[in-house]
Amino acid sequence: MTALSMFVHSEAVSKLWELDVLGIQDPNQRSIEEAEMAVQAYFRDTVKMNDDGRYEVRLPWIERHPPVPRNINLTKKKLENVLRKLEEGKLKAAYYEIFVNWLQEGIIEEISMAQWDEGHSLLHRPIMKESGTNRVRPVFDASARERGQPSLNQCLEKGMN
Repeated sequence: MTALSMFVHSEAVSKLWELDVLGIQDPNQRSIEEAEMAVQAYFRDTVKMNDDGRYEVRLPWIERHPPVPRNINLTKKKLENVLRKLEEGKLKAAYYEIFVNWLQEGIIEEISMAQWDEGHSLLHRPIMKESGTNRVRPVFDASARERGQPSLNQCLEKGMN
């Protein structure tokens, strides 16, 4: 009869039961390097220049990602908070003007309510500075999510920095 004893100082006991500790890997699971290379290839294959001379690229979705929710309730609640915050700071007009300019420049586009049902709402919030030419600017939050639902970030490949 043979007994095997192992002293582990730095790892949790539960970690010892994972297959990768023993050098066993799931053949269906891609390595991190393979995933990064696939994301880079996807980027190269989907990047294109549009008629306005701007680059466009498709989002790199994770294979078999969970369905991305519409976020309508969360979007409405956050927008009400944003508008109230901007009203208090008297920056509502400046914030609104940013989106009007983006609309005129073709950076964003207006959609109908029917189109809204087809997509995901990307929340934004204002960042305010005390001084400078632009006292307020929008920051988009792809990690925002409703309870029990994935965020947009959780459904996209991370890729390299």
